[in-house]
Amino acid sequence: MKPEVKYGVFCGIGVGLWVVVEYLLGFHNKHIEIGRYSGYFSSIIPIVLIYLALRERRRLWHHGSLTFRQGFQYGVILSLISAVIITGFFWVYNHAINPGWLDAAADFQRRKMLQAGAGAAEIRRRLDELQKYSSPMYQLVWNFIGTAGLGLLFTVIISLFMKKKPAEAATE
Repeated sequence: MKPEVKYGVFCGIGVGLWVVVEYLLGFHNKHIEIGRYSGYFSSIIPIVLIYLALRERRRLWHHGSLTFRQGFQYGVILSLISAVIITGFFWVYNHAINPGWLDAAADFQRRKMLQAGAGAAEIRRRLDELQKYSSPMYQLVWNFIGTAGLGLLFTVIISLFMKKKPAEAATE
């Protein structure tokens, strides 16, 4: 199996498992204050897997060399595969595993704003804004765009560091 496909699937599954662990630890309902930050650590998964995919491509498929363009192409494929899996997972998560998590997040935001002394009109405006972003279609589209976009950003950075010309590869 091509590394970008293999690691794309691993990435989608890995992020999904990360979210399930967060859910089981209560980070999406009881301990939202922790969950607000813990999700950022899931970015480690695509960073590591993009690196591993490009390293495998460079070592086993390109005799130690890899151009930026090749790395970018493989990273794009990996990112799109993982984005499809992660978006599908989040649809299941939002509808079957934890359908009330967006309401819990809105309630957390309301409590936080009350503690900060926000007025009723400001709180209502913010909650209406959150409600707009909670629609199923909005969630699907932005899950895909956000996941693919981060994957592309990570791909560009990692490809810059992983590129190696054939002459450089031959000297190792």
